[in-house]
Amino acid sequence: MYNKIIYILLIIGVLTACTKSSTPRPYGYFRINLATPEYHPLDSLGLPYQFERSGYSVITARYQEGEKYWIDLKYPHLNASLHCSYKSVHGNLLELSEDSRKYVYKHTVMADGIG
Repeated sequence: MYNKIIYILLIIGVLTACTKSSTPRPYGYFRINLATPEYHPLDSLGLPYQFERSGYSVITARYQEGEKYWIDLKYPHLNASLHCSYKSVHGNLLELSEDSRKYVYKHTVMADGIG
């Protein structure tokens, strides 16, 4: 008797569960609310390059042997940083482009480990 009731409930459940079709949901994206941007010139540091930096960023010097014009723009609110490096070109463009390529591939290993 119990087996018949279970079979009947199972058949009713299967027939009623498959009648409604599902609709695809749109993709969701993170929203980062930022205040109105303010830009400040970077010319007060005595660097050989100039650009306007965001008011959200904090400038820190990055010390590398033989490199005195490297800086980091850190965005603490976003947990991000932008590394700015500078090398002057004196007929060694091929060497510098290979150096930048090696630098990118060195960081590829670290980027693959990010989960």
